[in-house]
Amino acid sequence: MKGYKFLSIVCLLFSCLNLWAIEKIDTLYSTKNDRLIITYDVTYNNGRVTIRFADVKKKLGTTYSDKYKKLNEVAVVFFDRTGNYDDLKFSGITVNAFMVPSEANYSRSADGYFLLNDTPVINFDVRSGDVSDLSIPIYLAHYEGKRKYEVFTQCGNLVIPLKENQRTITSVMTSQVTVTSTEEIETGLSEEEEAQIRINRVGDLLKEQRKLPLSEELTHEVSMLRELRYRITDRNLSSKISEVLTDYEAKKEELEAKAESDAQRAQEAAEQDAKLERELAQARQDSINAVAEQKAEQQEQRNFWMIIGGVALAVLGFVGNQVLQHLRNLKNQKKIMEMQQSMAQKAQEEAKRRTESLIKGQSQKMVNDVKSKAKESVKTNVGKIKSNKKNKGFSI
Repeated sequence: MKGYKFLSIVCLLFSCLNLWAIEKIDTLYSTKNDRLIITYDVTYNNGRVTIRFADVKKKLGTTYSDKYKKLNEVAVVFFDRTGNYDDLKFSGITVNAFMVPSEANYSRSADGYFLLNDTPVINFDVRSGDVSDLSIPIYLAHYEGKRKYEVFTQCGNLVIPLKENQRTITSVMTSQVTVTSTEEIETGLSEEEEAQIRINRVGDLLKEQRKLPLSEELTHEVSMLRELRYRITDRNLSSKISEVLTDYEAKKEELEAKAESDAQRAQEAAEQDAKLERELAQARQDSINAVAEQKAEQQEQRNFWMIIGGVALAVLGFVGNQVLQHLRNLKNQKKIMEMQQSMAQKAQEEAKRRTESLIKGQSQKMVNDVKSKAKESVKTNVGKIKSNKKNKGFSI
């Protein structure tokens, strides 16, 4: 009967290979120890991949829990485009939209953003079996009122496989078998069979576990195994449980050591980056100081040469003024001498003219006197001649 049920389960699983719905719970952390537990399911249906977000739980770290007292005002959001949004405004840190693999088609939303509290659904049409995983940057944003959000941190990336591969199918089949087996426990499945199923499941989950925190499914299975260990009487099976629990503790220590090492390397890298940033800042400051000092020296040299130039111009101006003044004096003296010469020449010409006029007047006067005397003499002589003629006439 048990074999028949198990066979029925396997047949049912293989008959549903074209439609798989996987529920997953992922935990994301920010650099400030903010934690998100996101529950979602992924459905694979003949190349159509549908992602439905079911629930999200938030826990802020010390940095932001003191700043944002009301957790219901903090939203979990991701974006499929960046830019302006019609009904909401996002400020704060710069956000990135998730990148759609080249092997898949996706119709972008009208809003451009998704609030996980609204349980959004996104769909992809996969064109190739070798499609890359989908990586969604998840952000925390505080509602500021008036349809405004301030994005204050990023809680890593939510990585979702879009490829319907064998690992995904195996994971779903194992999960289904586990659930069915749990139901069969109530109908007669023995604790040994349950323990064997959980041992196999823990082994598979340990292989899949790559980093902290440990998945809730793994911790649940380990917890159930620990309870079963005290009820199992089969030494061989009990030994297997002890081995798988030892592997679990070793894996946990390995991941913790790796996480500590990664944290140490991250801290060292951050310190190195900070040191490099300080060195770059100091180098920039030194460069700025050097440029400022060089500019100050150049300005001082310019001021010095401006002063020298000003003094030289003042001296040249004074000398030039004296030269011009001397030239003006020479010119004025020349003009005075020319005026004196002109006046002397005019006086000489005037004296010459007057002398010539006086001589001419004297000459004309003498001529006139001579003419006058000649006329009088002629008149006198003519009178005498007439008188003599008259006397001669009487004497005849």
